[in-house]
Amino acid sequence: MDIASLKLIVAGSVFVSLALGWAGLTTSVRAAIDIVIQLTRFSDGRRRMTAITEVAGMEGEQLLLTELFQYRRGQASPEGMVGGYFEPSGQIPAFYESLRNEGQTPDLGIFQRANPT
Repeated sequence: MDIASLKLIVAGSVFVSLALGWAGLTTSVRAAIDIVIQLTRFSDGRRRMTAITEVAGMEGEQLLLTELFQYRRGQASPEGMVGGYFEPSGQIPAFYESLRNEGQTPDLGIFQRANPT
C-alpha cells in the first residue's frame, strides 16, 4: 500500500465532515485504521492479498506506514494460474507490544525475513 492510496481514503472523508480539516481527517483515519490489506486482481482473474501494511502513527500531518508483508508474484502455471508467496519485511508491528501486554504471545518468527540461500 502506498501513501497515495491512503490519501484517497482520507480525501473521500472530506465529504463526510468538512469541519475537521485535513489534520483532523488524517488523525481520524489513524485512530480508526490499524492495518491495511491491499488486494490485487491478477491475470488469472483471482484476487489476492498483495500487501499487509500497518498504520503505525503520524508525523505531523503525515501518516506513517510500515509494510509488514508483501506478495511476491511467481510464474504462472501451464493452466494460467498465478503463483507466488508472502515475504515479511522484517519489521515488527507496533501493536505487538499491546498483544504482549494482554498476555498473548504471537510468534515473532512470522515477521522475520528468510535468509537467502
